[in-house]
Amino acid sequence: MNEKLRKEYARVIVKIGANVQKGQDVIVRVSTANAEIAADIVEECYKCHARKVTVDWMNDSIRKMSLMSESIETLSELDGLTKAKYQYMAEKLPVMIYIEDSDPDILADVPVKKMTEPRKAIYPKIKKYRDAIEGKYQWVIVAMPSLPWAKKMYPGLKPEEAMKKLERAIIKTMRMDKGDPYKNWKDHIRTLEKKAAVMNRYHFKSLHYTSSNGTDFTFGLHPKHIWCTAYEKELNGIYSCVNMPTEEVFTFPDKYTAEGVVVASKPLSYNGTLIEDFEVYFKNGKAVKVFAKKGQKQFEEMIGMDAGSCYLGEVALVPYDSPINKIGTLFYNTLFDENASCHIALGAGIKEAIKGAKEMSIKDAVKKENYNESMIHTDFMIGSKDMKIVGTDASGKEVTVFEKGRWAI
Repeated sequence: MNEKLRKEYARVIVKIGANVQKGQDVIVRVSTANAEIAADIVEECYKCHARKVTVDWMNDSIRKMSLMSESIETLSELDGLTKAKYQYMAEKLPVMIYIEDSDPDILADVPVKKMTEPRKAIYPKIKKYRDAIEGKYQWVIVAMPSLPWAKKMYPGLKPEEAMKKLERAIIKTMRMDKGDPYKNWKDHIRTLEKKAAVMNRYHFKSLHYTSSNGTDFTFGLHPKHIWCTAYEKELNGIYSCVNMPTEEVFTFPDKYTAEGVVVASKPLSYNGTLIEDFEVYFKNGKAVKVFAKKGQKQFEEMIGMDAGSCYLGEVALVPYDSPINKIGTLFYNTLFDENASCHIALGAGIKEAIKGAKEMSIKDAVKKENYNESMIHTDFMIGSKDMKIVGTDASGKEVTVFEKGRWAI
């Protein structure tokens, strides 16, 4: 990415995504391979009069070495430095900027238990910090191209050609390829908000999904559900666009109502494993069976992580002709792939999608609003070019929401 484009990208990330304000602390999580964009983001944050900007460096190879070399017991420890970071976040509520560039295959040969068991052990130790900061700070996840990622997406191209093609794909889906990116994003956010408003006016009681690939799936919507976009107002009163790119309008399902089968329309890249050609069966809201041609064990591990990991935490509507789907290539990255078509997520719910829940503690949301709590939130794609979605309102009237994979309202 040339310097001019990179600096423009940094401005979009800081001013539209994170929306950094005067006097705020900022943490930038970025890989060592992307020091240049890190410097541009730091510079842009200070131009916005941030009080303090800290770069939290990451490295895929070092992470893998730790996972392969350390025992499960050691990996399960909450060391003092990590604990101090969580304490700082809970006290200062810094703006978080995450730059994603991971190699999709870097963890492919790491034993599954090396990733799942430590996560289960550490989650209860950090939960109080996570609960303390949820919904109270601005954050955004964006992407930068990396060579391993580019080679995975475009294996038939020379490395430099693959990098250029991935860069162009990112810039296009970030609405930076034509015109003013700030205006493009403001217009796009308004479009998404209009769709959310339409869905909120209908306030459907349930949705029914069907597709020729075998999906036949019905679920109720939470009585207080709200259709939301990724452009959200945090409890500090400041908006941030938490996912960039984003094409989704999403809400919270009624926890125990999902019934039927969903057939994945795209593979799921999960902890270095590609879960492919899978279908999930639901009964009384719970994922009770899964069949995958590849990655069966990993999927079963995922839905067995805790009591909430086998229930839905989110349902999202994305038209099949989204800019990301038009790229025509699997990104092997959920940030992009979830915005290619309709998807659902297993695990933790999104409190802002339940009226009044965002201001509640997790404990109260679980108790009072049947919020689904989990240590995971895993999206997978179920949208197809012939998907039909029919909503049923409180009076029993049926309304077609999606027809042939696109918005019908």
